[in-house]
Amino acid sequence: TETLSADAKTFSSADVNYKLADTPALRKQLIEKLKTQKEFSVEAIHHESVLIGFAFACAPTEAALVSFDKDNVQMILAEFAGL
Repeated sequence: TETLSADAKTFSSADVNYKLADTPALRKQLIEKLKTQKEFSVEAIHHESVLIGFAFACAPTEAALVSFDKDNVQMILAEFAGL
């Protein structure tokens, strides 16, 4: 059997704050927050080799997903151009 180290943590959805930034207002809020951060991470989200969104995180338990499709990708990416 495998034993967990004392440093291992278990995942609980109650401990995280994941949001979907799926409106212009929510994306604007996210952009303003990201601009105030010293650093943040971004992950490209793909499905069948097609870019469908980005996940942004500023803290270990906090993230936001910005998804898009071929009809709105240019508009949404333009919103994030200032980062």
